[in-house]
Amino acid sequence: MLLRCYVWSIAANDIINNNFIVETDNLPIVGLDPDLKVYGEHIPFPEPPFDSRGWNLIIVNSRNDVPHPLYPDLLTYATTYSLERLSNELLNLSVDNAETNANEQLAPTISYGSKRQRYNGIIHRKTNGSNPTAPEDAFLLNMDDIADAMDNNADNADSMYDYIDANPTLVPDFDAGWTTTV
Repeated sequence: MLLRCYVWSIAANDIINNNFIVETDNLPIVGLDPDLKVYGEHIPFPEPPFDSRGWNLIIVNSRNDVPHPLYPDLLTYATTYSLERLSNELLNLSVDNAETNANEQLAPTISYGSKRQRYNGIIHRKTNGSNPTAPEDAFLLNMDDIADAMDNNADNADSMYDYIDANPTLVPDFDAGWTTTV
């Protein structure tokens, strides 16, 4: 089996090769310069799944002068992972982006402006006593449905903001609760 290793120079007090590949069947390494130490990569736990809209992945690498747990002829270079919750400000921005994406699915920006103009024209004529045609009535109902869905999305965003404020160690499910179709 091939194992990624790190070569440490005692004199330089630094890693001089961070991609030294060792064939584990050929251990121990023979003829190594006494100024060098070889640390075999060890990842005790896999990288956790996480949503980058709510978490930062913290990677900690540590060089340990203890035998590698699987290959005792090598020293241990351990990589561990942890998650750090983003600030409330960044979480709120993620909520804003999720709401924008949901609303964009409801009414793509490129066409929604012209639809709003048409809606306003029909409402103006209706206010001035004209009766909308059947297609115009259907259009008004559809626009009302879109507005209601966007209101629901705004309420969902408000709930997520409250959740963020109330739970300093958790993040909301950024994909939950959005209305994307009418």
